[in-house]
Amino acid sequence: MSTNETTPFMFDIQESLSFRADAQLQDLIGIALEPEISIQEFEHEISVRGVIELTGEYYPIQEVAEGSAVAVSPGTREMENIEKQEAGTNTFYHRFPVEISVPKNRIKQLNDVYVTIDNFDYEVPGSNVLELHATVAIYGVLEERKEAQPQAPQQPYFPPPIPQAEQAKSYTDEIADQIEAQARDNQPYEQQGYQFAKEEPAAMPEESASYTREDQNAEDQGIQFSQVEYAAEEEIEVNREETEADDRNVQETEEQS
Repeated sequence: MSTNETTPFMFDIQESLSFRADAQLQDLIGIALEPEISIQEFEHEISVRGVIELTGEYYPIQEVAEGSAVAVSPGTREMENIEKQEAGTNTFYHRFPVEISVPKNRIKQLNDVYVTIDNFDYEVPGSNVLELHATVAIYGVLEERKEAQPQAPQQPYFPPPIPQAEQAKSYTDEIADQIEAQARDNQPYEQQGYQFAKEEPAAMPEESASYTREDQNAEDQGIQFSQVEYAAEEEIEVNREETEADDRNVQETEEQS
């Protein structure tokens, strides 16, 4: 969570300070910004308290010329203290309070903690306003790093199904309707072709026809011969039975005599 490397804790000061009407600035002689900070240790934290003090010296305007002053914007503070000097100059100072608490686990050595001004600049937009820009740094504070959180396993991505275009669907239905209509139009022709296939076959050649009639006559003659032979056999059998009956009668008559 913490390392042995220290990173300065920084904050900015952006202030606009105004001068009184009887002590407006003509020429700035010198300016300084110095931290007046005390460091105190408590049970769970380190307290950094004090002020950032702005001091300077300038030549005031003897007679205020028209247009030398500028409009003071809301939020502008009046310079805290201005004093006239015997040499005809004015001195000023202004204090910016500082109060910061730092957890003890971010302080390695209390003696390593100190405050300094890293950047400092100013502007004088008018005889009555001083704009201040500064960066204050507190050294001796350990850098706080958060432990990397484990990433959740990446879920597989399933793309959503692509809907079938309505135009393609209509086009398919149109083709199906055309095919069905063609099938209905071709149906009478198919029936006509089927009836044509059911017609009687063509007449056979004359030789084949005569051959067939001769064979039929031969079969009819064979049947007739078979019937005549059967009738003759039946007549012979009847005659034989009559002869045997006559012989039995004669024999019986002789035996009676």
